[in-house]
Amino acid sequence: MALLRKDIRSIKKQLIAANLTLTDGEATKFWPMYEQYSVELGKVNDTRASLIKEYANGYGTLTDEQAFGPTHQINVHRRPRLWRSPSRQ
Repeated sequence: MALLRKDIRSIKKQLIAANLTLTDGEATKFWPMYEQYSVELGKVNDTRASLIKEYANGYGTLTDEQAFGPTHQINVHRRPRLWRSPSRQ
């Protein structure tokens, strides 16, 4: 799974690089930020996958209260705010 994710990230980066025209100065600023974003998004996706797996493993035996916890956490992690404009921080 980790190898598949690495391949997907690599292809995604190549696609972005091929379609994004950046000056050297812009690229110097953009790519480190993109890498940080990619790492943070990976962590969020790992958390979501773990929560979904936990929920699926207990499906049918969980009480309503037990089921609500992972479901709520999955929804919280669905659309994270990884990047905020300086005016919104």
